[in-house]
Amino acid sequence: MVSQKQNIAIYCLFFLIGCTAQQDAVQTEPLPNIVLILSDDQGCGDAGFTGNDRLRTPNLDQLAAEGMTFSNFQVAPVCAPTRAGLLTGRHHLRTGVRGVIEGREFMVGEEVTVAEMLQDAGYQTALFGKWHLGEHYPWLPHGQGFDEYIGFRQGSSDYFDIVLDNKGEPYPTSGYLTDVLTDLAIDFIDRKKDDPFFLYLPYNAPHGPLQVPDAYVEPYADLPDRTAKVYGMMASLDEQVGRLLRHLDSSGLSENTLIFYFSDNGPLYGNRNAPDERFNCGLRGQKYDVYQGGVQVPLLTKWQGRISAGQSSERLISHLDLLPTILDAAGLSVPDSIRIDGRSLLPLLESPESDWADRTLFMTYPGEQVKNKEDAPYPGGMAVTERFKMVDGAALYDIVNDPAESENIADEYPDVFHTLDSSYQAFWGEATSGRAPYPRPQVGHPEENPVRFLSHFADLEGDLRFQFGEDPPRFRTLGVHHDWVGKWDTVEGKVKWHLRFVEPGNYQFSLRLRCNPSDAGAEIQIAVGDSTLNGQLNQCGGSWVEQSVGSLFIPAGDQDVEVQALTMPGSAVMDLDQLIIEFKYI
Repeated sequence: MVSQKQNIAIYCLFFLIGCTAQQDAVQTEPLPNIVLILSDDQGCGDAGFTGNDRLRTPNLDQLAAEGMTFSNFQVAPVCAPTRAGLLTGRHHLRTGVRGVIEGREFMVGEEVTVAEMLQDAGYQTALFGKWHLGEHYPWLPHGQGFDEYIGFRQGSSDYFDIVLDNKGEPYPTSGYLTDVLTDLAIDFIDRKKDDPFFLYLPYNAPHGPLQVPDAYVEPYADLPDRTAKVYGMMASLDEQVGRLLRHLDSSGLSENTLIFYFSDNGPLYGNRNAPDERFNCGLRGQKYDVYQGGVQVPLLTKWQGRISAGQSSERLISHLDLLPTILDAAGLSVPDSIRIDGRSLLPLLESPESDWADRTLFMTYPGEQVKNKEDAPYPGGMAVTERFKMVDGAALYDIVNDPAESENIADEYPDVFHTLDSSYQAFWGEATSGRAPYPRPQVGHPEENPVRFLSHFADLEGDLRFQFGEDPPRFRTLGVHHDWVGKWDTVEGKVKWHLRFVEPGNYQFSLRLRCNPSDAGAEIQIAVGDSTLNGQLNQCGGSWVEQSVGSLFIPAGDQDVEVQALTMPGSAVMDLDQLIIEFKYI
């Protein structure tokens, strides 16, 4: 059976053959380069060109002046759903993505990304930065159409002298991460400038942890500490975006390069009771909210010679429109086998006064629910048109005349309210129909062996808790990136990963753990289906170690891997950071 991705490759092959056959008869224009720059948690107000009179972003201001700005650009209210939508042109509910933690951020590998479509059409493709759509092959950039990938898989990262991931291999860096990612992007451009290229540059600034050289914070020292650091990170990001754009100019590539810049969601204030500490264009809400403050950010576009400078549009558009726009600019069409939710912006880019049919956009984010809890249309659902916005089946706002969403007018416009409520629920039901409860990470691929499964997306049973922070130790019931199982003071609990073994065979199981010398000797068990491995914790020195437990023959298919304690001679069992599984090839 031919897969959807194979169909796309065949489609693009015929496209290339057709273009080649016409080369002698018609001189075609070169394929445009595509540069997609994404910031992280940058709100509407975190730039000078949107009216912030304190924050200086001269390079973003210049980009806005030299191209076209879309002010009514809608994204998801959190990271991974926006990233899934912009890469596939499909609402994130269709891709398996529901949130940002506990595996809700994993996009199924069967999704076809814009990188895969461009790759099959002859583009050189690269991603440098934050992925946040899966932590294991094939749900990684190099399994989703990117020839080159250096970055990090989870939703956040430190910023100074970190070790990045280069297709599974460690990539040590020196310096500030925003600078490092720009260096990688410029090097890629220099190496690939003779071929059409697609560069996806998802920075993690100004996402926490709020780390930036002090020199960038000093101009904002009179502001609250969090705001000062965010503005410092934005000033640094603006500087690096300017460096990248100037390099395109000096390389003679600007005239044939289509550039996009936007943020994945609204700002994170840190304190819901003090949103006025940070300018956000007067919008209600922040990251995590389906109010405009969480989902409305500006989109900047530039295509020298094709997009007139200084243009702007208030038409309702979305991150879902990026894929069809990019394909349209490259002379490609969305294959018939793929259903997308976006539409090409090229008519608006070429003429802001072009006809643009009214539309209704839908967004959903219910918060990070515990795994296996039944999803529902509300809370966290909204439907928006050019003028009206319905939220949670309970409120209607006139966002043209009331952009702050301060007055619920559902009783004044009952027909509009009920139409949007009904259309949203119909969409939600259709988009979630037949989907699997959660995608299962895979083990057994030669491209990633061994596989390290972090604790944060495991299910905890009993009174176990995730730990974050050491001094003082803090605990929570939902796992977030870089958490570990740290409150293991009972033999009643279990840690469970829901995995898929793609090959039958012998698998070696190890744990990355730590335990205090006074707690040495605890007996543990790893169970996979009806098979079990027993081991004793005998490397308890208080620091992280990897301890092998043994090997099992595992058939191909879905399996739950459970870790539990059988005995606890001390006051605790262990802290558990990773489950490590290695497929033993014969």
